[in-house]
Amino acid sequence: GLDVLAATTNHHTSLPDDLSRYVFSLRAGMPAGLERLHARLGRILNRSDFLALHHAGVESITDLQGLPETQLARLIKGEHKLKSLREKLQLISQESTMQTQTTSSQSCLPAAMAMSVRPELIEIDGTFERERYLVKINGFPIRLTGKSFKYFTKLAWSRLNRDSGWMYKEDIEAGFNQARYLYRMKKEIVSALNLAWAVIENNRLGYYRLNADPGAIRVNLDNLRVHPDHEVSSLANRSAN
Repeated sequence: GLDVLAATTNHHTSLPDDLSRYVFSLRAGMPAGLERLHARLGRILNRSDFLALHHAGVESITDLQGLPETQLARLIKGEHKLKSLREKLQLISQESTMQTQTTSSQSCLPAAMAMSVRPELIEIDGTFERERYLVKINGFPIRLTGKSFKYFTKLAWSRLNRDSGWMYKEDIEAGFNQARYLYRMKKEIVSALNLAWAVIENNRLGYYRLNADPGAIRVNLDNLRVHPDHEVSSLANRSAN
């Protein structure tokens, strides 16, 4: 009773985690081992789907990614659901790849350098040239595709105007493909720079932040106000109001 509840506040025991899994099992009506899988895929799969996966020995994203397509199609019924599941698994794989590459690139640098290398000046210019939009990093011009420019601008805006600067992926853009476009944005920037800059921070809970000092960010509001993307132009217009 009280002794058990008191013990759950002790971080040196496994009781808090055990209690959380027990509560999940009671509420969801499925084995406690499926808690993490449900947290990632609960918007796509239903209870019957999770139980089918459980009976097939699948209790983690890694297990699921290792399933042959034919077996996955036998376990999960419905083409639309299968399509959404495949897209989600692809997104998870891309997020993992992006995190691995960021960690790998930082590990090639001295620890102090990996943590401290940030641009001294980031300019969100927005001038349109050759189907791309201009930003400048330490004065060096980089022309980003429309999607990358929007992502970069929203992240820079959040870093400049919010205390923490973190943005939830759904606030960057609705849908399932944020990691893919963030990776593409980062690639466009890093490939043009001679700077060991980890462009994006990721707290692995779906939140992203531009790895920059707020005081280094400059925004050309006049150019953004006439930008063709409403989400971008609304940032500048909101500032004016």
